Order: sequence, then C-alpha cells, then structure tokens
Amino acid sequence: MQEVLLSTIIGITVLLFIASLAAIIFKRINFPYTIGLVIIGILLGFLSSDFKALIHIDKAQLTPELILYILLPVLIFESSVNIDAPKLIKNISPVMALAGPGLLLSTVLIAVPMAVFTPLSWGNAFLFGALISATDPVAVIGLFNQLGAPKRLKLLVDGESLFNDATAIVVCNIIKAAVISGAAFSFFTIAKGAWEFFYVFFGGIAVGAILGYLMIFLLKFVRDDPIVEVAFSTVVAYTAFIVADHYLGVSGVMSAMGAGIVFSWFGTTRLSPEVRDYLKKFWGFAAFAANSFIFLLLGFDEKLLLSKLREYPRYITFIIVGIIALLFSRAVVVYGIVPLLRYVPKAQNINLKYQTVMFWGGLRGAVPIALVLSLPVAIGSDQLNIIMALTFGSVLFTLLVQGTSMGWLIHLLGLDKQGIYEKASRIQAMLAARKHALERLSKLDRKGYYSKDEIKDFMHFYSTGNLHTKKVLHKIREDEDFPNEALRQVVWTSILSVEHQTYRELLDKGLLSEKVFRELIREVELRTEHHVSDPPAKIIKALPVVFKVEGFLFKLMEKAAPKFWLAKRILRQMLTFDFEKISAIIIAWTRLTPIFDDYRKLFQEYPEPIENCRKYYDELYKFAELRLKAIEHKFPEEIDFVKRRNLLEGTLDAERETIEAMGLHGEIPEAVGNSLISELDNTLAKARKAQRLDNLADFEIS
Repeated sequence: MQEVLLSTIIGITVLLFIASLAAIIFKRINFPYTIGLVIIGILLGFLSSDFKALIHIDKAQLTPELILYILLPVLIFESSVNIDAPKLIKNISPVMALAGPGLLLSTVLIAVPMAVFTPLSWGNAFLFGALISATDPVAVIGLFNQLGAPKRLKLLVDGESLFNDATAIVVCNIIKAAVISGAAFSFFTIAKGAWEFFYVFFGGIAVGAILGYLMIFLLKFVRDDPIVEVAFSTVVAYTAFIVADHYLGVSGVMSAMGAGIVFSWFGTTRLSPEVRDYLKKFWGFAAFAANSFIFLLLGFDEKLLLSKLREYPRYITFIIVGIIALLFSRAVVVYGIVPLLRYVPKAQNINLKYQTVMFWGGLRGAVPIALVLSLPVAIGSDQLNIIMALTFGSVLFTLLVQGTSMGWLIHLLGLDKQGIYEKASRIQAMLAARKHALERLSKLDRKGYYSKDEIKDFMHFYSTGNLHTKKVLHKIREDEDFPNEALRQVVWTSILSVEHQTYRELLDKGLLSEKVFRELIREVELRTEHHVSDPPAKIIKALPVVFKVEGFLFKLMEKAAPKFWLAKRILRQMLTFDFEKISAIIIAWTRLTPIFDDYRKLFQEYPEPIENCRKYYDELYKFAELRLKAIEHKFPEEIDFVKRRNLLEGTLDAERETIEAMGLHGEIPEAVGNSLISELDNTLAKARKAQRLDNLADFEIS
C-alpha cells in the first residue's frame, strides 16, 4: 500500500515537472502547449520501458473515472468561471445550435459512413458518432490568446465546447443503453431519448445553479478570506458534478458549468479584488495541471494505439474513413447551420472567416477519450477495439494536424492582423506608458538618487521614442477611416473602461451596493454595444422593473398607511438606490473630464468624435444632477439619512482596510487585527440595519 502511494506521488510530481518544463519550452517556440504534451507523452511512453526513472509514469493510465470525476470538473468549472457570461448569453444562439442540433447532426453524419464502410454495427456506429462529436478547444484557445484572435471567436469556440461536452455525454449514454439492451430505434425510443436528454441537460444546469447560489450565500459569512473562499469554490465544483451525475442522474458537466457561471456572476460583486485575483490564479493552476495530466497521459495511451495499429493493419483504413467522416460532418454543421442563424432575431452574424476557424478548430480531446474508455465489453470485444482505434486515431489527427496548423490558418485569414483601431490603441498605450515613465524620471531627478547625466540620457531616450511614435500616429491619421472608425472606438473604449473601473472601485470601497453596481454596469454594457454609433445610444432614464414595483407599493402604502414601517423602508431603499447611482455617475464624470481634455490635445484636428462622446456624458451628468436636486428637495430628511449611512459604511470599510493592511505587514499582532476586524464587521452590520444615525458615538469602537 505504501509503495503504491509513493509511486503515485512520484508519478504525479514527475508529470507536473515535465508539464511545467514543456510549458516554458513551447511558449518560447510558439508551439501549442497541449499538443506538445501529447507528443512528449508518446515519446515518454516508448522510452518508459528502457529507463527506470520513468517506471512510475509508465504505471499511470487515463481512466474514465480519472477524467470524468477528477479532471473534467476542474476544466468545466474553470472555463465557466472565467467565461464572459453576458457575452455568452448574447451569442447563445450559435453556441446552442452547434452544441445541440449540430452535435446530433454530426452524430448521424459520422455514423452512416462508419456503418457502411467499417465492420461497426449501426448501433455502435452511432455510439462512435456521438462520443467523437464533442470538441475540445484547449489548444485552440491557447493559440487565440497568443495570436490576438478576436474575442468573439474565442467565446464561440469556448462556449460551444462547454455545452457540447454535456450533449455528447448524454447522447452517448442514451445510445449506449439502447445498444446494450438491444432496443430497436423507433419513435418511442427516440421520444424517450429526447425527454431523457431534456431532463438530464437542463436538470444539470438547474442543480448546478442552485448549488452555486447556496455556496455564494455561505460566502456572506466569510469576508476577504481567500483560503476559505477558494475552498468553497472547490467544494461547489466537485459537489455540483458528483451530486448531479451520481445521485440525481442529470448532467454533471452542465451542473459544474451552471455552478461556475452562477459563482462567477455573484462573485464579481461579493468578492474583493484580492480574492477574485486569488481565485483566478488558483483555478488557472488547477486547469493547467488537469490539462497537463490529460494530454501527457493521452500520449501514453497513444503508445497502446500504435502497437494495436502494428498488430491490426486494417484499423488504419477504418481510421482514415473516420477522419474523413469527422471533417465532413464538421463542415456540414458549421457551414450549414451557422449561416441559418442570421434569421434568428437579434442573432449576430458570423462571417465566413470565423466559420472556417470554427470548422478547422473543432479538435477532439479529453471527453471522447473518457467516453470510449468507459464503454463496456458488452458491445462486443472486436467492435470495442475498432471504436477505440477510431477514437484514438481521430483525436490524434485533430491534435497533431489540425491543432498545429491553426496558427497558419488564422494568419492566412488575417484574423491576427491589427486593424486601424488596434494600431491606434497600441500607439495610445505606448504614449500613455512613456508619459508615465517620464513623470517617474522627473520624480527620481528631484530626489537626487541618480546623476543628472543618467536622468538626461533616459529623458532623451523616452522623448525620442515619443517623437517616433507620434510620427507613426500621424501616418495612421492619414487613413480615411481613422476619424470615423478608429478614433471613435479609441475614445469610447477608453471612456467606458474608466467608467466601469470607477464603479468597480466604489463597490469595492463599500460606497455602492451590489444592486446599484449591476444596474450601472448594465448601462455601461448597453453603451459599449452602441459606442461606435452616431449619434450615440440614448441616456437610460428609467429605473429597473424591481424599483418600479417598489415605487408602486410605496405610493399605495403612502396613501393607505403613511406611517407604516414598511412604507418608510421601501422609500429608503428607493432613495438609497437613486442616491448611490447618481453619486456614482457624478464621480465617474469628474474622472472622465481630464481624459476628454487629453484627447482634445492629442487629436485636435478631429474634434467631432471626441465632442460627441463628451456631449453624451455632459448630458448624463446634468440628468444626474437634476435628479439629485429633485429628490433632495422632496425627501430632505430621508436623503440626509441615506448620505450619513453611506458615509458611515464607507469610513468603516476604510478602517477595516487599514487594519487588514497593518496586520498583513506585521505592524500589529494578528490577534489584535482579527479582534478589531470582527468588531468592525459587527458595527458595519449594525449601521446597515440602523433606522437613525443622529448619534455617531453609538458606532464607535473602543
């Protein structure tokens, strides 16, 4: 037992070391890291019998349990936590079309030629078609990040994979059950399968969403403790998968995805920036380790495949047929279904270049391997050997041929080329960075740490660089699309980014509630969708539906029972929302004003795009100011209470941050810091429940 445990630990350590070393090497030579791991795995698989140092790795094997219950929850949860949920929802039509009807169509298109041209029975041909249709974008997404491919393309590929993993697992299990039981495919079995798919697919989402929200609810009792919050996120990832898959009979993949999206959605407002960064790094490492084990061990299993190919030469023909069927089905699904989505209301068009990348980027990886390894011998040993050979061969082809040529394809299609907006943004960033560098040089010069000659050399270096960059900017300005396309996007993108960052900072400092923050971000996102339009999007003056309902209830109670405590509570909620939102808009406007002035100086020959943006925000500011005066005039006492409560919450939060920082730097004993933080948390909770704030001494910590 001890030897087995020690061998396992050594094997894991060696695999992680190899993966880390490979990541460094492949990053330097710009080669897809995951594909490189498969090649290394194959080489190590052949060498393991000759080198005693590799004996521990040679014992490692990919099993369906290892992939489905240990590695896959990590990959699904990490992807769903980091995916842009609002943008995923906007692109849900193509994602669901490819992951649902697209996968079913792919299953049929692969099954038919496999049943006709190979010894597979019709049932087993459909089984292979289902399990091989799940795409794995890990290697492709890594390339997208390296080459700077469009974000929407990355979202489409990543989103399709998230959903079709679950679809493939569900469909494969349904077909497997039918094949083993010997049931004939009839209307009844198809209808039953459709209902089972609906139940398993959407049931998984529901289970994951509920568990994700319950875990977020528990986080209310934990404040800025990264270790505990990371532990909760790990618990919810595995709990969602296991409870759904093992106990409730619904999709564990969809459950883990649902939990991840819910955790991410609420975590953006309920977790501090430090904790969010901690979580991102932790799950980034977890995904790196999971992918490393999968692709390295996949290489080891490829050794078994290659030995089978030498033993059974006829498998090579079957694999070629399988690869052709795979490519044909992917082409039909992408080029056939995606163009039809233009007829779906509000669906954004996907151009031919994107479709081509989606077609060739449909790699296969962990899920098909897990599914094929979980197939029972009951389907027939010879049939099982053929399906395993087809699966391993197809996966190997997509990784080593399609994966390695993706960079070339993206370059050929020009998706890695910078447009005029990207070029202008690059120059803007360079000028801003050099300006900051020059300011720092001036400060260092005043402190006298360096000689005048050294400072002068660096000043000259950066000034010369600025002149060169401005010359490049002048050339870009000569492009006829610059003022209408690039400058408009540069200005609006920068302004919207600062506005978003302002609201985030106010939330983190306790000056904005989660509800107000989400409403402000919703408006920023709407402006982002229309920021290149002329004229810009209209200013949103309407309150959300929930506050319209509260307003109606307040007016009802004001007439029936004006002194009833619930009426006062609803009024304060409405006024707090209004006051926080208006204050945030005014603070954002004061931060944006200097940016407009900088753009005026930098692009003085093109004032129109800048003035249009400035005019929009001036109107937004005036609207906020007028609304603030109106509610202050109508409800002076209540607004005074809201102001005092916001100030108290903000100052108490500032106290807490200071004490946390002092404890972190060792300026005060840990016990003292924890005690003070606990007292401040209690005081903060008391302040939020208080009905009167006349005596601030009630909230003093002694």
